[in-house]
Amino acid sequence: MEAIPGMATRLGLEVTAGAWIDGRYERNEDEIYNLIQNVNRYPATIKRVIVGNEALYRTDLSVEEIISYLDRVARGREGARRHGRTLACFHQKPRAGRSRGLHRHPRSALLGAGLL
Repeated sequence: MEAIPGMATRLGLEVTAGAWIDGRYERNEDEIYNLIQNVNRYPATIKRVIVGNEALYRTDLSVEEIISYLDRVARGREGARRHGRTLACFHQKPRAGRSRGLHRHPRSALLGAGLL
């Protein structure tokens, strides 16, 4: 994952970084650790973070587990960032939307719903 933010930094681009989490808990730990490291290493480049969208849809993890990962990323980052969730996720799993710091991103909601 580190190659993309590094290249984007050199080119003056901004990126969204994510952690692919699922039912493999040891691998999730690596994903979360690497995401936090990269967010802190490239704060001017990584502007958004996505954690667990696909896990919500596949029900690989409970809503509480995903919120726990989101909170860990929020605590581990330096500087202010927001967590993004698609509108479809809020409708499918409303409790995920009640977690502190989550917001609805209209464009990704439309993409997720196949409207764009």
